[in-house]
Amino acid sequence: MEHITSLQSMIRALTAESDIHVCVLSLSGIMSNSIMQLDAQYLTHVRSFCHAAKSTPKGATHCLACKALTIQKCHKSSEPYVGICPFGLTEYVTPVYFDKSLICVIYVGHINADDKAMKERILRMAKRTGVDEYRLQLARPKQATEAQLQHGAQIGEMIKSYILMLCHYFKLQNKSDLHWCVRSINNYVNENYNTALSLKRLAKLFFFNENYLGRLYKKEMGVSFSDYVTRIRLEHACALLKNSERSIIEISYESGFNNVTYFNRVFKSEFGITPTAYKAKLSNK
Repeated sequence: MEHITSLQSMIRALTAESDIHVCVLSLSGIMSNSIMQLDAQYLTHVRSFCHAAKSTPKGATHCLACKALTIQKCHKSSEPYVGICPFGLTEYVTPVYFDKSLICVIYVGHINADDKAMKERILRMAKRTGVDEYRLQLARPKQATEAQLQHGAQIGEMIKSYILMLCHYFKLQNKSDLHWCVRSINNYVNENYNTALSLKRLAKLFFFNENYLGRLYKKEMGVSFSDYVTRIRLEHACALLKNSERSIIEISYESGFNNVTYFNRVFKSEFGITPTAYKAKLSNK
């Protein structure tokens, strides 16, 4: 087994020295197997352009809605297809079915197939979502060559074939300590804690009834979805208070709290002191 390359190593090799970014949305317990496990950077869209696109609530909503549409399409058909995100990036989407179940979706993106069209789309979306147009334009990748586009189209099928080979080789089954949807939600929250998050949106993304998903999440995690989001945001806030010189207001926003008064109240409720007192306490050590 030692000679078998991990899925992550393969993805790294396929995308080395290119602007292409691959992420795999897990929809089953199969992806929790050690040979399949991926770092956070391969579980969601993490490039600077995507961070910029999701920097406002409206921008994040458009991105999440786009992802939900891709999942719907993959549930209806096993055929790969090419799509364009709301902000103009081209993406190759490849569904992976194993034992007649959709186990994951491969996204090969961060591709600029038409620079002129992408600039125009960025302009429209910046006005619609309030995202900083200059930041988007600065972060957009260079226009891909024909060879790069062909390579991008091939990557999804190569990764799909490798995933299926691993499934057969290791005789993997859909088993995991956590329900696949709960695990996927946690991965999404951990990467997008500073954007607008709601169980309602995520329920649509994963095709679950919102009330059922809320009960399932609490059963699996022992806390509600909103409590988990708050916990993750507070962890990042503590790290910023300890390791940065940013103001309390800046830390509040960077941690996902869009209201500094609410941030102060939640922080004090959890730790017994205000963020300001917490930072001062750290400075005196």
